[in-house]
Order: sequence, then C-alpha cells, then structure tokens
Amino acid sequence: MAKSGISKNRSPSQTIYDTCVNCGKEYKTYQSWIGKRKYCSPGCRNAHKLSQFVYDKCIYCGKEFRSYTSWIGKRKYCSKDCRNAHFQDMYHEKRICEECGEEFLSYKSEPTKFCSHGCYSENKIFVGEQECLFCGVMFKPSYQGRKYCSMDCYFVDTGKRWSIEKVCSNCGKQIFVKSHRIGRGDNYYCSLECKVEYRAQKAIWVKSMCETCGQEFSHKPSEKRKFCSNDCMMEFRSKNATGLPSFDVYSEQIVFAVENRRAETDQRVIEVKCAYCGRWHTPSNQTMNATLSGSRNQNFDLKFYCSAECKQECPIFRQQKYPKGFKKASSREVDPHLRQMCLERDEWECQKCGATESLHSHHIEGAVQNKMISNDLDNVITLCKACHKEVHQQEGCQYHELQCKENNKY
Repeated sequence: MAKSGISKNRSPSQTIYDTCVNCGKEYKTYQSWIGKRKYCSPGCRNAHKLSQFVYDKCIYCGKEFRSYTSWIGKRKYCSKDCRNAHFQDMYHEKRICEECGEEFLSYKSEPTKFCSHGCYSENKIFVGEQECLFCGVMFKPSYQGRKYCSMDCYFVDTGKRWSIEKVCSNCGKQIFVKSHRIGRGDNYYCSLECKVEYRAQKAIWVKSMCETCGQEFSHKPSEKRKFCSNDCMMEFRSKNATGLPSFDVYSEQIVFAVENRRAETDQRVIEVKCAYCGRWHTPSNQTMNATLSGSRNQNFDLKFYCSAECKQECPIFRQQKYPKGFKKASSREVDPHLRQMCLERDEWECQKCGATESLHSHHIEGAVQNKMISNDLDNVITLCKACHKEVHQQEGCQYHELQCKENNKY
C-alpha cells in the first residue's frame, strides 16, 4: 500500500509550501517538486481541466462538440465520419458509366467515364472492318479509334518518322522501311514468312549420311552433324555406351599436349600416357573432364597420371615456377623422358625388391660428379621409394655428399 504523508527519509528542511492553481490553498510539498506539482489534490486537478473545455460547432453536420481551448481552429469535425463525408463531397462527384449505365463515384479532377476496367475494355472493342486513311485497305482494328492498317501507313501519312520505299526481296511487294533500318543489310521483307522462305532458298546446304538409320539429311557446312535427329543420336549413344572417354571426342582436345592412342581392347576408347611413369592407361570420364577444365580455367598443366602414387612422386605435379620462398634443390631430378625410358626398360619394377608402386629413377653415378653421363640410360636404375632412401644412406652416396654446389652449374 502507498503511504500517505511525508516520507520519513526526507528531512523537514526539504519540505516547502506551494499554492494550488485551482482553489488557491496552500499545500505542503517538496523542494524538488516545484514546477511539477500544481494542485493540492486530484479533485482540484480534474476540476481545473474541466474548466478548460470549450464547445465548438462541426462544419459538416452543425453539431456542438467539446474541445480544448488549445484546439480552437485546428479541430473542425465532431467525428471521423463527418470528416470523411466532407472530403468525399468536396473532391468526388457522382457519374454514370457510359457502358453499363450504373452510378459511381469519381474524382472531379479525373475525366473518368467508366465504373471499372472491364467496362472500359468492352467499350474499346470495335466490331467490324474499317478503311485505312492512307492506303484504303479494309482492316479489323484492335481498338476503337484506330485509323491506319499498319505503322508504315501511319508514319508516311503523318510524317512523324521518315520512311523509305523498298521492295520485298521475296515476293516483290512494295513496303516502307524505317530510316534506321537502311544499311543493315541488302534484303528487306514484308513479313516473317517471306524472310524465312527467302533464306531457305538462298542457303547453302551439305548432305550427309546418318550413322544410325543411314538416311541422307541436309545441314549447314558449319554444323558437324552425324545424325539426322536427336532420336538417332540418343539411340547411337545407348548402343555404343562404354562408360569410358571416347577417342573421337577427346583426342583432338589433348593431342597438342598429351600423347594418346586408341585402346587395344576397344577401339572406341582413348588411352593416354602417364606423365610420370609413361604407362598407357584409360582415365575415367570424370578425370578427363576435370583435367581439361583445370587446364582451361585455372592454367594447370594438361597431364594425366595412372595412379595416385604417380601424382605424389611427380616433382612437377601442381607446381609453380619460382614461387614465393623458392629455394634451390639439393639434388638433381632425373629428366622426365629419361625416367619414363628407365621405367619402361625395367618393366615398372624395383630392381632391388620387386615393388611396383612409388617408383623412382636413381642415378648410379652422381649427376653433379659425372655430368657427361647424367642423361645416359645406362646410368639410371629403377628403385622404389624405400630402396631409394636406403641407397642414399650408404657411405659416399648420402645427400649431403652429392648435393649441388653454387659453383657447380649444370
């Protein structure tokens, strides 16, 4: 419950006396409430507010309504209904629709003649034929008030746009061509049908034989078509589907960078050479498309690998030339062509343990120590990664003993 009287927490020195605005009596208040509290009680406050009410007259219905003195000249209506009705009488007027005859409200500033868009559309439809004002041809106008059969007649008769008289290249009919179309070509047509017919007669066609049904069909010289229709093409693909990349499709795209041939087991399938070990293998369609896409869009080298091990062992797989932080190698890598010749000679087997994966080519005589035979086929031997590491752990063949020096340029 709210406590009456002065709070015990406040000292008597903080209380003062003020005068009520309504009754004029003195009442006890606090020093901090000066200017905020004006009445001695709620009854005086309500009585003072009622004394400020005045009565005004509504300009629409004439009724009296109660308002404040500060609202005199601002509030003119007793309710929202009177205000809306007054606005409607001021800015709207009643009209009769020219199509259906019904009465409707419209703005006085707008020359509206119809109660809805449906009545407007029905009134604009013109039934029957009309004579063109320029050429005299009878035509069916799409809307009421149209006077010309075409835009050419309208432009020539009114002179709003300069048109030039030409002859249709197909049927010889006299037509009017707009000035901005002159010079774009030597032929002009009166209709789309004449354009299609004329181009079909003048076109140069090449005849070919369909590989599926054997029927002869015509096509443009720029189109390298082998089938007369899409049905024949789909039928040919379903019969000859192998699930592997086709030699006819991919050979021309990679022949400039990758050595390829037809597979011995199936002449329709392509075989490519591994960029690391030189084995002939057939990549999947996904690998072929991904490699071609990477070489075109991301400037990757167009190289194929027969396995993931060859990718990891290849020293140039996804490598950049002199990247940031580049350091010179401590040993010389075997030439790629020499490595492939060495692996093919040793039948892709480690000559020490017989392994067939992660194969390297090892220099028997160091490339730096004996430069004359560094690219000699008899100076290299096939070893697996583990055996190659063991060989370079022997005394006299360790990497720090065979490392390339700054003055040994090769």
